[in-house]
Amino acid sequence: MSIQTIRTVFSVDTGYRLSDDQMVNHFPNHYELTRKDLMIKNIKRYRKELEKEASPLAEKDENGKYLYLDFVPVTFMLPADYNLFVEEIRKSLSSTWIMKPCGKAQGKGIFLINKLSQIKKWSHQRGHPEARRKASGWGPFIEILRQAERCSPLSWFLRSVFT
Repeated sequence: MSIQTIRTVFSVDTGYRLSDDQMVNHFPNHYELTRKDLMIKNIKRYRKELEKEASPLAEKDENGKYLYLDFVPVTFMLPADYNLFVEEIRKSLSSTWIMKPCGKAQGKGIFLINKLSQIKKWSHQRGHPEARRKASGWGPFIEILRQAERCSPLSWFLRSVFT
């Protein structure tokens, strides 16, 4: 059910109410947390707010990593963060990156890369009219994040399949 359907069904006019053991698995603006691109944006904003407040939660170590808020991998939103991503990928040549389209579900469109040339090749293969017009070669937004150093067996399998 959509949120609008839920609002209609449980409006004051219908008289229908949930029993004590029932709940609705949606809340207003839920997509701010359930869409990973928006969740990352909100976590980054939260970090900045804590830094402004000089909160102990915003403490960083000598390398500039958060002590308590370092649970999200380095993430970029393309095409907006393309130049920052290029800078980062050149610093860490041996890293594997996970590319995933924004707003998709069930793993659709996700793949791994470890070279900048793979992104350019992917962009040209997609052949979007928007991608051809933009200097960076990107059409729709895509989220790209660094794979964690400690990998699960599944990620090792995916790495062997896609590289």
